[in-house]
Amino acid sequence: MIFPNGTDLSRLNRNQVINLLLASIGFEELALGYYLVKSEADLLQIALGKLSVNGSGNDGPMVRSLDDLLRLNRSINKTLKTITKKERLLLLKLKEVADLIGDVPAIENLCFATAATGEAVVDAAYINEEMIDFNVTVDHIDLFIGENCTTEDDRIQLRFSRGGCPFAAITLVENTADIFCTPAFNTALIRARVNVSASNNQLNGEYNAFITLNENGNMTIFLVNEQNRLLFKISNAVVDVEECQDEGLEPVNNCACAVTISTVQNTVITVTGDNVFFPATISNLFINVPCNCDAANSTISVVIREEFVQILIPGEFEDGTISTVCDVNEAVIQAGVILGGAFYRVFIVANQDGTVTATFDGASTFTITLTGANVVISGC
Repeated sequence: MIFPNGTDLSRLNRNQVINLLLASIGFEELALGYYLVKSEADLLQIALGKLSVNGSGNDGPMVRSLDDLLRLNRSINKTLKTITKKERLLLLKLKEVADLIGDVPAIENLCFATAATGEAVVDAAYINEEMIDFNVTVDHIDLFIGENCTTEDDRIQLRFSRGGCPFAAITLVENTADIFCTPAFNTALIRARVNVSASNNQLNGEYNAFITLNENGNMTIFLVNEQNRLLFKISNAVVDVEECQDEGLEPVNNCACAVTISTVQNTVITVTGDNVFFPATISNLFINVPCNCDAANSTISVVIREEFVQILIPGEFEDGTISTVCDVNEAVIQAGVILGGAFYRVFIVANQDGTVTATFDGASTFTITLTGANVVISGC
């Protein structure tokens, strides 16, 4: 991309790009404050006869009735509300640009993750996108995944209760766990097959499990099979994500396939968590990651609808952070992404049947869930 002044963005280094981001915030604030706000103030003064249109003197008031004045006031208020929405986005952008100064390390597959109960609590639980409207509590968490770096056995043992009665027990299907970690960010994504034994027999069975862990104690447990989709969001667990020091291990090739995710007419979009877009709603999502995980050719964008305004927020993948792992029916993407000026770790689980969950972990954490989306997974 080349600026109108001839600057080639592809030749800029990281610090120069950060300076451009800061400058862009400054120019946007100048445009909002000096041009838009000032023009609305001048318009009001002209209408009231306090300011001349051509500067030659007092032209007299332009409003002739209270109704005229109220209509003008409503117009100005509408413009100022739109400016306020833009200011919220700029504030978020300004707060997060500083986080881009440090280098973002590549995702490594050389780590192990553990989790224990601690003071863990369930913040939200869903069955097939419907929030469970009764209290679910954590009875027991015992999780250890480290097949790349240890001889100990992998294990997942999770138990939940409802009102003191057993609700669900989740156990690992042997030899099915994979782990994808970023030790520098203290995060891990675990993919496995698990067995669920629940008080509601309709929930029993084997599920694909996608578990995200963060050393701040947050966990997301997403389970899916042909009949059900279960989601548990947990906080205050005791989580440990550590890098393995065994230099004899070969890094795993995590760029084995291409993944495209897009919404279609009948896609249902659900957003949960500390959503930075609240109270707006997401109306569209598009993600494309080629099989070589090249950030320059990867795309992520979100369309936000707030009242009558639609805002396209393009995302930018960080070089060296993208990992894709997939088979014919299912793909897992993990990456670092700048979305709307804020940096997030993103964990995406996509199925060919159109079910997608994308968890964005940054200054705020939110999860976008799609059903009925268009998902294309292709080998390279």
